[in-house]
Amino acid sequence: MTTNNLPRMTRAEIDARAAAKESLVLNFLASGEVWTTVPILQMLLNLSPRRVHLLMQRMERDALIKSVAVTDFGHTKVAFGITPTGLAFSQNADPNCPRFESLPSPQFMSHHLDTQRARLQAERAGWTWKPGKLLYNSGMLKVPDALATSPAGEIVAIEIERTIKTPLRYSQIIPSALKDIKSNRYSRVIYISPQGRADAVQRALRRVDVVKVGGEPVRLVASHWARFEFMNLADFPPGGDQK
Repeated sequence: MTTNNLPRMTRAEIDARAAAKESLVLNFLASGEVWTTVPILQMLLNLSPRRVHLLMQRMERDALIKSVAVTDFGHTKVAFGITPTGLAFSQNADPNCPRFESLPSPQFMSHHLDTQRARLQAERAGWTWKPGKLLYNSGMLKVPDALATSPAGEIVAIEIERTIKTPLRYSQIIPSALKDIKSNRYSRVIYISPQGRADAVQRALRRVDVVKVGGEPVRLVASHWARFEFMNLADFPPGGDQK
């Protein structure tokens, strides 16, 4: 029979560990993420689903978060959003972060959660992240899903591309992104495909040969396309190891 000689945690140590986990959740949500679900919290906290649920129950009891159930194709998901009390208790809440009020449609829920997966993968590789919800008053012509800063200090725009847009829509997006790049708001755009279809996204954008800038047609050349990168979510961030 094997004897477990590991020392037992004291009540004070258990409480301190729980408080640290609560702080991680509050700081994540208050950074502009606003709401999330159990699988994302598992990534953030490195906990089992059961322990995440227990933590969320405790935080909801203390009015730091509130939960909302949503049914999508017969499957019920529970999301957890930050309350005004949670924002007040967060140690580094962004002043522009809104409180949680309601969930978007299932399509936009998936988009939001994929963006959070990309964020956690990037932060594990040493990147920093600013969610798109905090960028709407920044003066950008095309607000990306996020701005990410690499360990080397390069600022890039992040676009989570779950569905492929029409050539007309891309012909409107591309010149706006190039103008924001020219204004030094970021250096390039990384399109991320959660479904592993980065090649298809690239082909869709590259179908656009000419865009209008100031009402005048401009043919896109290699120097323009060098500002756009296409990756699958499983491979993000560049140079990262997602194993």
